[in-house]
Amino acid sequence: MDKIVNVLITGVGGNIGQGVIKSLKMSNLKCRIVGTDIKSHSTGFFTIDKGYIVPKANDDRFLDKIIEICNSENIDIIFVSPPIELPIFSKNKEIIENKTKAKVVINTEEVIRIGNDKFETYKFLKENNLNYPETVLASDEDGIKQLIDKLGFPLIIKPRVGRGSVGVHKVKDKDELYSLLKIVDSPIVQEYLEPDDEEYTSEALVLNGKMLGSITMKRELLEGTTVSAIVDDYEEINEVVKKAALAIGSNGPCNFQLRLTKKGPTVFEINPRVSGTTPMRAKLGFNAPEAMIRKIIFNEDVGEMKYKKGTILRYWNEVYVFKDYQESLEKDKFIEDAESEVDNNF
Repeated sequence: MDKIVNVLITGVGGNIGQGVIKSLKMSNLKCRIVGTDIKSHSTGFFTIDKGYIVPKANDDRFLDKIIEICNSENIDIIFVSPPIELPIFSKNKEIIENKTKAKVVINTEEVIRIGNDKFETYKFLKENNLNYPETVLASDEDGIKQLIDKLGFPLIIKPRVGRGSVGVHKVKDKDELYSLLKIVDSPIVQEYLEPDDEEYTSEALVLNGKMLGSITMKRELLEGTTVSAIVDDYEEINEVVKKAALAIGSNGPCNFQLRLTKKGPTVFEINPRVSGTTPMRAKLGFNAPEAMIRKIIFNEDVGEMKYKKGTILRYWNEVYVFKDYQESLEKDKFIEDAESEVDNNF
């Protein structure tokens, strides 16, 4: 395939955007990668072809800047990484696609709303006959008392609209519960799912109503981030996430966090986007960014996605950037063909 695909990846300073970069570099596609971020000290800028510093997503200038970049760089497809950008790109998908040649890989506003709002996630799971953690709003005093009477402790408190593990607390008694309810932003109280050592992360990829496949990893977490994962068949879990992805109306990647409990696979979080574990899956053959480009840009019949089984162990690494390139980016707000070095001496 000779065509070079011009790809825009947003949020290249974070692990989600960097995961898409890695996945595309693993693929057999010829990609010219352009990235955006709000900060100059963003690792992804120095591993791609061109990078732009952009306003924050809630800035009135943000959308115009994205459209400007798409047109100047002849962008074919956009992968949106930061969760805060998802509603903005979804709401303005038609505007972006009408004003540029780019296709936006994004779920609908409704899907994103259900995923972002953890109480709406609970309601969706319940309404679709999927296992769910019992959940009540902090304002529902009677509901909290009933939850305590029914389940006891521990329980989980977390923000109704959150990001990763920020603001998530495991509480062991009433004193801790009611103390944290005053601190956590718009909290919900949720059933604590056991056992601890049966946590999984899954991705289902759906395009135009067709399920292209799903992959599940049993994972170990450190402060909300996957540090090790085992990929295997996990057929029962994959069937659940396929059902959930189709029920929610996903179009693109959709990620599910769950635990394997006594009542079966139980989803407790839905992230309707690419995830930080995307490159792990890609390395084992389940390369969602590549599959989406092949389907959306080249109209290829992707077929059912296959993958190898294996174990992934994560570790820290560094990118070394020469001073002139960093200063140029800070001054000009963009960088092209920056030279950098990645330490491969591990």
